[in-house]
Amino acid sequence: MQRDARDTTEHQRLVEALQKSERQYRLPAESTTDFVFIVDRQGTLQYANQSAVACFRLSPHELACRGQDDLFPPDLVRTHRRAIEQVFCTGMPYEGDETLPFGSEEVWLNIRLLPLRDDRGHITAVMGICRDVSDRKRAEQIQRESHDELERQVKIQTAELRRCNEQLQHQIAVRRQAESQQAVFQRMVDEAGQIFLMAGMDYRITYVNAFGCQLLGRTPSEIAGVSLLDFYTGEDRQRLEHEALPGALAEGRWTGELFLTTGAGVRVAAWQHVFLVRDSEADTQRFATVIADITGFRATQEILQRERENLWQLLRSSDQERQMIAYEIHDGLAQQLAGALLQFQSYEYQKELHPGRAVETFAAGLTALRQAHFEARRLISGVRPPILDEYGIDAALAVLANEKSLTATARITYQSEVAFDRLPPLLENTIYRIAQEALTNACKHSGSPVVRMSLIQEGDNVRLDVCDLGIGFDPETIVEHRFGLQGIRVRTRMLGGQLTIDSVKGRGTTIHVVLPCAVSASSAPAVGSFEATAGSVAEEPLEAP
Repeated sequence: MQRDARDTTEHQRLVEALQKSERQYRLPAESTTDFVFIVDRQGTLQYANQSAVACFRLSPHELACRGQDDLFPPDLVRTHRRAIEQVFCTGMPYEGDETLPFGSEEVWLNIRLLPLRDDRGHITAVMGICRDVSDRKRAEQIQRESHDELERQVKIQTAELRRCNEQLQHQIAVRRQAESQQAVFQRMVDEAGQIFLMAGMDYRITYVNAFGCQLLGRTPSEIAGVSLLDFYTGEDRQRLEHEALPGALAEGRWTGELFLTTGAGVRVAAWQHVFLVRDSEADTQRFATVIADITGFRATQEILQRERENLWQLLRSSDQERQMIAYEIHDGLAQQLAGALLQFQSYEYQKELHPGRAVETFAAGLTALRQAHFEARRLISGVRPPILDEYGIDAALAVLANEKSLTATARITYQSEVAFDRLPPLLENTIYRIAQEALTNACKHSGSPVVRMSLIQEGDNVRLDVCDLGIGFDPETIVEHRFGLQGIRVRTRMLGGQLTIDSVKGRGTTIHVVLPCAVSASSAPAVGSFEATAGSVAEEPLEAP
């Protein structure tokens, strides 16, 4: 009896202690703004604090023992049950963010689920703590939107900068090309055997080319500002003043023969062409005059005729080369592409009806397409080797020598001693074409076992040498109407260079081509030159590249 009284007293003391402990833990849970709840393994609500009760707008009695299906939409119910089961199975806390509809608003909640254990360590329930993180989520969303907008603006600005840079690069390329062409044209003007001069509407000279200075016997500074009329006397002056210049002003041009007086007082018969040009920068007109010395008219006509034949042959060779490329495209690339197209069309037809044959047809189409790709690259390389644009003339000549060695009977060596990295594109292309012609000539006609090619920089010039140890040539055995070496000569002279051909019959041939490294008017000599040393003539001409 006494023992039962002690047991009852001890039990009452424990109950009171548990109730006190529950009140101590319930008080923080009821005072926090976070949602605090306890659920069993099936998700049935065992407890919810005042914040959670107020959120659901139910009384504590109505909320008690409610299941997940009674409180949340089906998709959230499945999520909650998976999370509760995960805590029961693993014994590890769970944390995640989710949105819950509360009235007309959606609230972001950060949910933490904690396992509750009994005295034996068994998980009996799960306590959840939900915190409203909507403000943080909205701030993050605003930050993401701001970041995305910033990224979008950056992409727009980057694209605009890229476009502007591309336009600038294009303008620079066009300007460089124009400057290169202008430099070549300036060389042509300076090297031509004619006087090119310009004068204002007051007849005072503003420009004269190098040949004009040489014929008139004065420097450019001595001629500048002098009246054009001062170089004519008597009837020629009267005719120029009252017929030629007024005629050009009225009709736009005038052509006729006049006698020009040189600085030494010699009267030279000249065929004169006067026309008007407009200075786009100053928006004014000027007189442009081209004067040709026709004292030795027949000799000049013969020279011009030869030049026309050379240029015509170059044009014809270029036309033949384009025609050959067209034939190769038609007979090779176009046929291969057509074959590939037919195979792929057949594949489309057969892939459902005959899958096995369709696979074979598709493979055949791929093979034809690869052959067409290879043929296209071969054609591009033949017209202008990509290595010339990518790595420059030094690398291009090395590859050229190696490729020639694969098909020629002669062994071809190449040596370079240059300090420059790149040359102007026009100069690189000219050197490459000259090297092509010279190597073709040596390999095809000399019979030499070895052909040596070298590219050497000499100050502001670059020298290309192609040397063989073959049969050489004799002046009496030149074959007419073959323009390989003439093509080399024309290309050399157009860039203000010098060509020298040394050849002794039975002792081989050496072609020396010297060109200025900078293709500009200032570096061009007054007249391009062609030199053939004693005992040297044009060897069997080369085929046009």
